[in-house]
This record gives sequence, structure tokens and C-alpha cells, in this order.
Amino acid sequence: MARALFCYTLTGLLMAGGSDVASGSEKAQESHPCAAVAGSSERLACFDKSFPPGPQATAALAEASRQSFGLVQKKETVKGAEQIDVALASVTYASGGLRLFEFDNGQVWRETEVNRMGMLKKGDKVTIREGALSSFLLITPGGASIRVKRVK
Repeated sequence: MARALFCYTLTGLLMAGGSDVASGSEKAQESHPCAAVAGSSERLACFDKSFPPGPQATAALAEASRQSFGLVQKKETVKGAEQIDVALASVTYASGGLRLFEFDNGQVWRETEVNRMGMLKKGDKVTIREGALSSFLLITPGGASIRVKRVK
């Protein structure tokens, strides 16, 4: 919400400055390296670094931050795959007996609760799918479900 407010405030400031400023800014953004950044959060961070917000935008952002304090904000996600099928490269144990799963695609996932169901070994093909409330489930070849969280 705070980022959206910042973007709207910044757009309003550009429009208030006159059409020449806005059209010049649009030309700069089209040819600016930040325009080629795919992720919206990363692109915004790139533009913020290149075009720092003015005092009015900073004040509006601070006020929006105070107003939304304590609210859980949903992270922006790119809609795409709802599950992935990967092969297990290794299983190690972290503190507390939680297992770390490293897969052939380089991703590393960790159990969120100690669970001895679903014994796994190197080379096993597993599915990781979205669960409820932004959680993820690792489904073993035997059909056991293990709650996991991505760490890398």
C-alpha cells in the first residue's frame, strides 16, 4: 500500500509540473536501463535510486507508513506455476532436527516442523505445491506431505 501511494504521489507531482516535464520523464524512462528490469519491485527500486523522491513524496510515504503500521501486507507475487516437480540432490539436517532439501534446480527448502514422514533419498522426484495461507507442501513419491519453506 505504501509503495502504491508513493507511486501515485510521484505521478501526481510529475503531472503537476507540466506536460513538458511529464513527457520528458516518459522519454527518459523509456530509454532508462531501469525500464528493462522485469520484476516490478526491483524496477521500482532501480527508479527510486535513479530518481530519488522529493520532500512531499517522502512526507506522504512516511504518513502512509504510520497509517498502515501493524497491518500484514501481502507480498507482490508473479502468477505462474502453482507447483514444481524437482529431483532431490541432497538432504541435510539443520538445528532442531529440521531437514534441508536441496534440489537439482539449485533451490533449497527447509521443513517448517519436525516430521519423520516421507523418508527421502538423493534422486527422488518430488512435487512442491502451494498450500493454504502462503505455505508450501513437499509431496514425496509415497504421497506424504511435508510443510516446507524456501530458504534459497
